[in-house]
Amino acid sequence: MFAARVVQHCKRVLSIWTRLRHGVHAVDWPTVRAPLGDDDVVLQSPTHQWLRDVSRAVHPTQLCRHHPRVANRIACAWHDPKRTERLLSELMVDRRGTRRGFPPRIIEEIDRLYRHNAGRMNPILRRRGPPDLQLVPHSRLPDLPASTMRGAQSRGAQGSH
Repeated sequence: MFAARVVQHCKRVLSIWTRLRHGVHAVDWPTVRAPLGDDDVVLQSPTHQWLRDVSRAVHPTQLCRHHPRVANRIACAWHDPKRTERLLSELMVDRRGTRRGFPPRIIEEIDRLYRHNAGRMNPILRRRGPPDLQLVPHSRLPDLPASTMRGAQSRGAQGSH
């Protein structure tokens, strides 16, 4: 059964390649895409585990509900942040020029996942509270020119009248 699906898919890809080689550029992608299997229409166990592990702030509820195949792919890639970045980028950028795209709510979820993943790859990008201020002892402050100080004092005196 699986081998027959692979052979059928290879024939379609070869047909597309032949048409492109001979100058026919209109490709009907839905006919080229591999047929949906059971793994593509329901969330798989690893995806459920990933959803339990990922922060609730980035939970892709709508993506999982409407595009389980995509959620399964993200869950499989999540252990490798660079691979996840490539996958999420591919989902957000239409390289073919013919994709319908995702609805806005799902785009927001993919974007949240992308930003969360970027934080995993680069700690500087992680969202944290304001940075801790480091107080510099007065003795280490640079000396300011006297003219700067006088200007500030005279402005302060003018504003108090």
